[in-house]
Amino acid sequence: MFRYNFVRLEETRDGPLAIAIADPSQLMMIDEISLPLGKRIITKVATLGQISEIPQEDRTVEACAGRRPAKALR
Repeated sequence: MFRYNFVRLEETRDGPLAIAIADPSQLMMIDEISLPLGKRIITKVATLGQISEIPQEDRTVEACAGRRPAKALR
């Protein structure tokens, strides 16, 4: 699922998942990320350029489900 520009930042074991996105007003997108993961989402803002620096395979819902957070955004 490459239609969204976001990257996983951090997650607690039983808590919310923090993601960086360029447009936090896209509530439908946030819901579409949250539902399959069963996690509450906390959004943090990053520029599209910063998000684009992260490899595309790390910017998917599937990547959020089982991977470590992406490298820190610059």
